[in-house]
Amino acid sequence: MRSSLEQVFDVPAERLWALYFFDEAHGRALSEHLGLRVLDDQLQHEGIGPRLIVRRQLQVVSQRELPPVLRRLVGGDLVMLERGEFNAERRRYSVQIELPLVGSVIACGNEFTWDDRPDGSVRRTWEGWCTAKVPLLGGPIERAILAELATTLVRSHAFTSRWLREHPEARAGAA
Repeated sequence: MRSSLEQVFDVPAERLWALYFFDEAHGRALSEHLGLRVLDDQLQHEGIGPRLIVRRQLQVVSQRELPPVLRRLVGGDLVMLERGEFNAERRRYSVQIELPLVGSVIACGNEFTWDDRPDGSVRRTWEGWCTAKVPLLGGPIERAILAELATTLVRSHAFTSRWLREHPEARAGAA
């Protein structure tokens, strides 16, 4: 199953991604806002600006109330491992999401692409996918996971847009 979403940020792409990857205050505040507890965050990067490449591994626990189908599946806290590769030149950030307790039957991921807009803002497109090999419950599980990912992105967009307005210094200069 697949899902997609487009969002516009009032900053250039380079600034948006620098905020997500390198602004620790934003990262902590965003995780708290989203109800995610970060267990491990490993980041490697090379290059700068349009040649930036980032490899990130992030392990988080969702502290939000889960939809019933996911709550039954994981039986407690939802632990997720994200492995992503960002390439500014290719304008692509690809992420594989692993759910350790059920990873052998559920595969998920997403890909972000973006375009610069004439007004200096950036339009980011998210394409999420999920496959659940669980008899009779595969479709509902896929829908629930994609809905959770989409909800997280909507909340993240609103938070980050507000953060950029309230922290004007966060607009200037990329890491």
